[in-house]
Amino acid sequence: MPSPGQIGVFRLPSGPHVRVDTYAHSGCELPLSYDPIFAKLIVWGESREACVNRTRYTLEECLITGVQTNISLLHRVVNNPDFIRGEYTTEFSRRRLRAGASQPDLRDLAAAAAVAYVRRTQGAQPSQPERLLSGWHQDSRRLPS
Repeated sequence: MPSPGQIGVFRLPSGPHVRVDTYAHSGCELPLSYDPIFAKLIVWGESREACVNRTRYTLEECLITGVQTNISLLHRVVNNPDFIRGEYTTEFSRRRLRAGASQPDLRDLAAAAAVAYVRRTQGAQPSQPERLLSGWHQDSRRLPS
């Protein structure tokens, strides 16, 4: 989910067979309407095991402050025994990672789902608070006759 705000520290991994595609940098402002994928990590290895290990090490090198990221989720993925064995499907994140999710992770997931719902259902419906529809607010809009 998008996490608008200003990026503080922005330290990304580097090295052989590691690539990061990003437009972001320390001090960069991420607006609400940005693409939630502001950095993409790509690794390569001679084997699946080498690739998973390299991914694990590169995630350890990532440090991004100021905005929320999914780095902790990615840590759980690459350290999950089923993922390491290559035993996963599209249901993997819903079933297997939920069991290991902490209370704050579940709270954040619920908040993200609520924000997505509100944005989808009410984003294009402008509204005016009830308190601004009466009293002096209305009187100030009337032209003198």
